[in-house]
Amino acid sequence: MANIVQYIFYKGEKLPLRISYYAIKMFQQETGKEIEELESDISLLEVLLWHGLVAGHKVENKPLTLKREDMEFILDESLDEFNSAMMSFFPVSTGVVEDKKK
Repeated sequence: MANIVQYIFYKGEKLPLRISYYAIKMFQQETGKEIEELESDISLLEVLLWHGLVAGHKVENKPLTLKREDMEFILDESLDEFNSAMMSFFPVSTGVVEDKKK
C-alpha cells in the first residue's frame, strides 16, 4: 500500500494529513482510547488531527510549523475536509465478510 496522504486547508495553506499506523498508535498511547471512541468524544479529533498532520508532514518531508493548540482552530475551519479525509483512511464496512477459503 502506498503512503496515502490527504490534504486539508487551513488559512489558505494545504496541509498534508495521513492517518497511519503512527497516527493511530500515538492517538491510543496519548488518550488510552480506541479509535472507535471518536464518535462519543469530539475533542479526541484534535489528538488524531495532530498526529495525522505529524505523519503527513513526515511523509512529504515538510516541516510542521503548526502548534498543537492550533488543532481546534483547524477543525473549526476544516472539519468537513478532515471528516472526508478520515473516511478515505477508514473505508466504510459493508458488514459482509468474504470467505477466502475455497
